[in-house]
Amino acid sequence: MAHSGFESSPKRGGPSVFVPAPQAYAMAAIMYAMGFIGLLALLRSRGAGRLGVWLGAALFVAAAAGLVCLVQWP
Repeated sequence: MAHSGFESSPKRGGPSVFVPAPQAYAMAAIMYAMGFIGLLALLRSRGAGRLGVWLGAALFVAAAAGLVCLVQWP
């Protein structure tokens, strides 16, 4: 995916869909942003203090960076 994109095929047949790399990166960034906003909303609704929100945000960013490193690892 890092160089040319990816292709997806439905399980029950039908036409496959090709997603070019720039759109795939934009889609992944949007999904991470939605997850980050959801995490912040969940922490705030649970009454987490400022330290808890900062810690949760830092752990989320660290996990996202770790996943990117894991995917790039040969």
